[in-house]
Amino acid sequence: MTASQTPPTGTGQTPPLSDLSDLSGIETIYTAKIIDTLQIRLSPKYLSRSNERLYIHSPDAAYQVLKGIYATLDQDQEHFVLLALNSVNEFRCYKVVASGGHYVVSDVVYPQLILRLIFRTALFMGASRLVVAHNHPSEWLVPSDDDLMLTQTLVVAGQLLDIEVYDHIIYGEEGYTSIRECQPKIFEGADLDR
Repeated sequence: MTASQTPPTGTGQTPPLSDLSDLSGIETIYTAKIIDTLQIRLSPKYLSRSNERLYIHSPDAAYQVLKGIYATLDQDQEHFVLLALNSVNEFRCYKVVASGGHYVVSDVVYPQLILRLIFRTALFMGASRLVVAHNHPSEWLVPSDDDLMLTQTLVVAGQLLDIEVYDHIIYGEEGYTSIRECQPKIFEGADLDR
């Protein structure tokens, strides 16, 4: 589409989508608006346009990424974070899914809300795998029964959507706990009553 073909401003006419694809950078502009609207943060590779790739193949690698994310968040409240990975565990983006001082995993409504937010973000970003994390402001890094139950629910939901939950990290400023490492059976396949 050339400048002479562009509808006059204020006419209310929108050029057809096929014409918009000829405009340089139009996909980038709309993608950026969508990502900003959903409050998704891209990995440094995508922000800098470098060829450096960041892979998460271990809980320690996930923790290193989470350190940078949690450094920007208030440490006096819990934050639930999603790291989206592709099929070879390349870190693509992250989203702070929930924050608040009244973080109650065992609440009936809360886990359903978290599940929706996590998998909506994962589907939008085309994630094949996820690492989820939350901090305990008390720095107590032992997973609670509710943490384990939420992790199992995430794993089952991920299996239904063909999105692997790679790990659930309990984050602390001085260390972390990987639920995959301390409770590997949760990740070995859930009973789907088949």
